[in-house]
Amino acid sequence: LAAGVADEVNNPLGIINNYLELLKLKNLDDDGLVKLEKIQKEIRRITEIVGSLLSFSRLPRKDKSEVNLVELLEEVLLLLGHRFDRKRIKLKKDFQINPAWITGDENRLKQVFINLLMNSLEAVLDEGVIAVEISKSGEFYQVKVSDNGHGIPGDLEESVFQPFFTTKLTKTNTGLGLSICDHIIKAHRGKLSYESIPGEWTSFGVRLPWASRPVGP
Repeated sequence: LAAGVADEVNNPLGIINNYLELLKLKNLDDDGLVKLEKIQKEIRRITEIVGSLLSFSRLPRKDKSEVNLVELLEEVLLLLGHRFDRKRIKLKKDFQINPAWITGDENRLKQVFINLLMNSLEAVLDEGVIAVEISKSGEFYQVKVSDNGHGIPGDLEESVFQPFFTTKLTKTNTGLGLSICDHIIKAHRGKLSYESIPGEWTSFGVRLPWASRPVGP
């Protein structure tokens, strides 16, 4: 159903965008071109929102595999390394357990941690601090992603994991990232939570049930 709705929205948007490109070929003045660019920018934003909604509707695949959380996080941190370098962010890692096996959809879990780390990278100032920790409590692994950024106001506590919630100023943000993360973690029988002191720090916690041993002979 979601894929069908996405097509119904994206197809006319594509047609509108094509006509806008044709209009650009006309002898428009600078003001007209600026207005066309603004329209196309909003079309791209709608397309991103539709894509996020489509992602939100998809549950992790049933053919899950055993995933080592430590290796997964190392891959994500390597992928985002250039962003840490660009802002001269100090990264603190505390992986108390290795390996940390869970059963899940590796790509969807990567999506969660990329999103959480990107939020931290956008929240902290240059030369800020981001910490990533893994620990074990009972039958669960706990991953924490913390930063010393601007924090989340207390009056927004009930809205953090709701679709379209965002504290970011940019209009390009769809506000679906955390709700999608929450959706994915719940599908893995886990829990996504957060703590924050406005103006000081924020910490997101991902709790996932551990697997006793990896799949293999």
